[in-house]
Formats: sequence, structure tokens, C-alpha cells
Amino acid sequence: MTEQVIGRTGRPAAGWVAELWLIDIEHVLDVPTAEDALVGDDGFPLSLDAQATKINFAFRTCSYQETSADAADGTIFSLGIEAVVSGQDGDLLDWATANLRRRWLAVWRDSNNWGYAAGDAGNGLRLSLERNVGGQNFCRLKLSGRSWHTAWRLADGDLDTLLPYTQIVYDSLTDTI
Repeated sequence: MTEQVIGRTGRPAAGWVAELWLIDIEHVLDVPTAEDALVGDDGFPLSLDAQATKINFAFRTCSYQETSADAADGTIFSLGIEAVVSGQDGDLLDWATANLRRRWLAVWRDSNNWGYAAGDAGNGLRLSLERNVGGQNFCRLKLSGRSWHTAWRLADGDLDTLLPYTQIVYDSLTDTI
């Protein structure tokens, strides 16, 4: 008898997004093919004027979901990243409002330091914003999209090296809801 062990134990839930980088899909020159499950150390070819916007999240405030469904042409994957952030952060709200019409390549690191990416060239993830100015005063940022493949896993979880030119627009580690 042979034993096959899959998965890990003893670490935080990997479903929580710790850091998120967003790159306007118009500046992404190429993405892996649907057959590529892994993105190498060289990352994504970007135009010279590309800029990555980094958003840091407190633990358990941002999650990633991926579902699949059968279609006539194959399997369709629905991808989503959702974060609940403070409604008091004017800089983040201004940035999100100004960028709602853009499509994005999302690159993120989870709480286990695994890196992922989603968003196809020409059809990146769409950003949406919901606000609740009631008792809790929070905002919900959502990135969503559909694809013929799952999110790519990055070979290197050190995204600061992979995406060196970043502008931090929100750091929830210094802000509370």
C-alpha cells in the first residue's frame, strides 16, 4: 500500500489574501496560457509605463473565491477577490472610485506566502465598490471575472521582487474598521 498526502496542516487558512497588487490590464503585454498553471520567476511582461498598485489587508478581511461550471466550450471559472475595509479611508475610496472602469491583472499573496494571479490580457478583472455608511461605516471592494482557466500560482511568493514599482494606496495594518 502506498500513501498519498495532499495539503498542509498547522498554518493559517490559505484563503485569506494578505497583499494585493493591481496592474491595469492595458499595460500587461502577455499572460500565461490556459495550460500554464505556474507563472515563473520572470512574472508578467509589462509595458515600460506600467505601475502596480499595492493594497495590504489585515488578516481575515480579504478573501479569494473560485468556482467552476461546465459550458458548451469547456469549463468556465468565475474568479473573485473581496475585501471589507474601513469607510474612513478617503485615499482608498478616491482611488477605487477613479479606477472602477479599468480592468485589472490581480496578483496576490495569501497568508501562507503563496502567490497567485488572475486576469487575462484584454479582459482583466472588474473592480466594484459597495459602501455602507451606517453603524459600521465600511466599504466592500470586489474584483471579479470569468476565465477558461483557474488562477495561476506564482513560483515565487516574493511579490515585492516580482513587482518592484508599486504605489501603496491602502494599508489596513495601520487602519481599522
